[in-house]
Amino acid sequence: ENATFMLCSDHQIDQCPVSSAKAKEEIKYLNEADRQKLAAGILGLKLTNYKYKPGFTTERDQQLGFIIEDLPAASPLVNGRREHVNLYGYISSVVATVQAQDKTIQELKQEIEQLKRRIK
Repeated sequence: ENATFMLCSDHQIDQCPVSSAKAKEEIKYLNEADRQKLAAGILGLKLTNYKYKPGFTTERDQQLGFIIEDLPAASPLVNGRREHVNLYGYISSVVATVQAQDKTIQELKQEIEQLKRRIK
């Protein structure tokens, strides 16, 4: 089975987002509220199936993704011109979602253990 992938990015492939602290300023680590907000945004995404219109790409197969116009104006999931997905922002938001869900899972596990001890 052949698969075709299209990468839209504002960066040259050899310059994809630089993650070193040497290249960054105003670094602020996310707190729990920040992660919960990103998680709510990710979990609220309307995923779609679609095909590209002729003239936008040579890709004509069914695609899975989301529509930029469905997202808030200041979404970290899209580039500044709101034309392309910001893959780094998208993946970072998904990581925040996993972290928020893991925290909830750990809290639920503790609660289950406490309940188990009560009924013994």
